[in-house]
Amino acid sequence: MLASVLCGCLLVSSALSSTLFFKPHERPVEKVENVVCPDGQSQCPDGSTCCKLASGQYGCCPLPQAVCCSDHTHCCPSGTTCDTSQGKCNRGHSSIPWFEKQPSKPIHTVTVGNVVCPDGQSQCPDGSTCCKLASGQYGCCPLPQAVCCSDHTHCCPSGTTCDTSQGKCNRGEISTPWLKKQPALPRVNVGNVVCPDGQSQCPDGSTCCKLASGQYGCCPLPQAVCCSDHTHCCPSGTTCDTSQGKCNRGEISTPWLKKQPALPRVSVGNVVCPDGQSQCPDGSTCCKLASGQYGCCPLPQAVCCSDHTHCCPSGTTCDTSQGKCNRGEISTPWLKKQPALPRVNVGNVVCPDGQSQCPDGSTCCKLASGQYGCCPLPQAVCCSDHTHCCPSGTTCDTSQGKCNRGEISTPWLKKQPALPRVSVGNVVCPDGQSQCPDGSTCCKLASGQYGCCPLPQAVCCSDHTHCCPSGTTCDTSQGKCNRGEISTPWLKKQPALPRVSVGNVVCPDGQSQCPDGSTCCKLASGQYGCCPLPQAVCCSDHTHCCPSGTTCDTSQGKCNRGEISTSWLKKQPALSRVNVGSVMCPDGQSQCPDGSTCCKLASGQYGCCPLPRAVCCSDGLHCCPQGTTCDLSQGKCNRGVISLPWVEKLVAAARDPPAV
Repeated sequence: MLASVLCGCLLVSSALSSTLFFKPHERPVEKVENVVCPDGQSQCPDGSTCCKLASGQYGCCPLPQAVCCSDHTHCCPSGTTCDTSQGKCNRGHSSIPWFEKQPSKPIHTVTVGNVVCPDGQSQCPDGSTCCKLASGQYGCCPLPQAVCCSDHTHCCPSGTTCDTSQGKCNRGEISTPWLKKQPALPRVNVGNVVCPDGQSQCPDGSTCCKLASGQYGCCPLPQAVCCSDHTHCCPSGTTCDTSQGKCNRGEISTPWLKKQPALPRVSVGNVVCPDGQSQCPDGSTCCKLASGQYGCCPLPQAVCCSDHTHCCPSGTTCDTSQGKCNRGEISTPWLKKQPALPRVNVGNVVCPDGQSQCPDGSTCCKLASGQYGCCPLPQAVCCSDHTHCCPSGTTCDTSQGKCNRGEISTPWLKKQPALPRVSVGNVVCPDGQSQCPDGSTCCKLASGQYGCCPLPQAVCCSDHTHCCPSGTTCDTSQGKCNRGEISTPWLKKQPALPRVSVGNVVCPDGQSQCPDGSTCCKLASGQYGCCPLPQAVCCSDHTHCCPSGTTCDTSQGKCNRGEISTSWLKKQPALSRVNVGSVMCPDGQSQCPDGSTCCKLASGQYGCCPLPRAVCCSDGLHCCPQGTTCDLSQGKCNRGVISLPWVEKLVAAARDPPAV
C-alpha cells in the first residue's frame, strides 16, 4: 500500500514538475505580460490563473491553467481535483496540499511615471525595477520591487529568491522561470521643480507638497495629490485615504507615499520672453499662447506644442493627438502653459569695457576672443573655458559641463555675444557736483552725498544704501524689490564720481541755454527745450528725444538702434541765457561766443571751442573740457577713469568793428 501511495505521489510530482518547471532546453519564451482576468478589470502575474473569490472579484492562483476550488479561496494544479474536505489536490491516489489564491491587481493601474534609476541618467517603465547589468549600467526588470539576481542578467518577483544554478525564482516549494532584464532607456530630464516659496526645489517628475513645518517636501510623483496629514502624497487622479494610509481611485487602492525634504533652490533669475515685456520663472520656457501673448512652460528649453496650450520636455516631440510627449518608446504626459508675468525692466547691463552691453538680468563675461559675451543669469559665475557660465552661488565643473552647488547639479549655460553699447553720457546729480554712469540713477547716501544706483529711473530706498527698479517698491524688511507677486533682490548704491563740468550749452537762438551734457531741441511752441543727453536726436513730436546714434520710434515711444530699444526721454524747458559778451581771440581779428574758448585750427586761424576755459587739442580740430586731457588715439577727453567725447571746434566769427 505504501509503495502504491509513493508511486502515486511520484506520478503527481512528475505531473506537477511538467507544469511548474521547465527543463533548460524546453523553457518557453519568457513572458512578462500579466494575465488579464475575465472581468477585464483585474490581472494576475504571468504564469498564474485568475480564480473568483468569495467576494465575486478575481484572485490569483500562482499556477498556470490551475483548477479553481469551489471554496473560492484555494486552487490546485492542472490535472488534479480539489478535495475541499481535506484541503488537498488529488490525482488518483496521490495528494498534495492545495494553494491559496492571492488578490489580483487592477488592470488599469495607477501610473506614476517612469522609474528613475539610481544613476540619475537612465529610467525604466513604471511597474518595473532598475537592476545593474554586468556592464555597470542599469537594466529594467519588468516587475515592481523585483529581486535583482547576482548574475547581472536576470531578476525575480518580489518575495522570491534567485536560484542561479537552475535559472529559477523560488518561494518555498514554488518555482517560476526568472526574467531577463532589458537595457534601461535614457532619462528625459526636465529640470528641477521649483516650489511655490521660490526657495526650495524638488527633482523633476516630483511634486512640491507642504510639510507640517510649513516648509516644502517632495512627493516622488508628477502632479501628485498632497495629503492633509502633511507627510504623505498620492498619484494624480486619486484621493488620500488618511484613515487607511492609501490612495483610492474608485475601487482601486494603492499605498500612499512619504514626502522627502526639498532641496535648496539654485536661483538663476527670471527668463525674459522674446517680446521683452513678459517673463517666466527660471527653469521654465517662454511659449506663445493662442492669444499671441507668451505663456510659461515649467520646463527648461522646452518644446512648445503647436496647440499653443501645452509643451513638452527638451528632446521630445509633441503628440497632439494623444496629448503626450514622445521620445522613442517613452511617453510622458504633456504640460500646460501658464500665463507669463509682466517683466520688471531694469535696463541693460554695461560691460566693464564700456563699449558693450547685455540685457538686464544677465552678466557680462569675457569670451576667448577677449571681447565680452552675455550670460543669461544675474550675478553669474563666468567659467574658465570662456564659453559657459553658471548661476550665482554655484561653481563651474568644466570636466562635466555642469554647475554644482553641494549635491545639486544643473547644466551650464552658453554665453551670447554682447551688444554694442548705446552711450547716453553721464547722469549729472542734483547737487551739480557729482555724476553717475549713464543708465544709472543718482540716490542720496546716508552721508548726504550722492551715490549711483545701476538702474535707470530707479527707486531710491529709504535705508540710503539700496535701490530698486523703476515700477517696484522697496521692501526694507526683506531686502527685496516688489512688484505685485514678483520679487527681486535689491541693489547696492555705489559712490558717485566727481562731475567734470563743461559749461552750459548755448541754444541756436542765442537767447536760451541748457546744462552741459544736454542738447537743445525745439519744442512745439517754437522755443528751445533741453534733452538731458549730449548730441541727442530731437524727435519729431517736439516733446521727446533719443540718444545719439539711435532713431526715434514715435509709435512706440522708444529709441531704437538695431534690435536694442530704450525708452525715450522728455525735454525740459531751456534756461534763459546770461550773456556776458563775446570772447576776443589772441589775433585781435576774430571772436567767439561767450562761454566758449578760442583755439587755433590747423589752418593757423582761430576757431571756437563751445566750452569755457577749454583745453585745445593738438590735432587742430577738437577740444576738451577744463581739467581734462586730450586723448588723440581714442578721440576722448580723460580725467582719471572718466572719459567724455571730445568736441569739434567751430570757425570763429570776424571781430565786430569798434563803435564810432
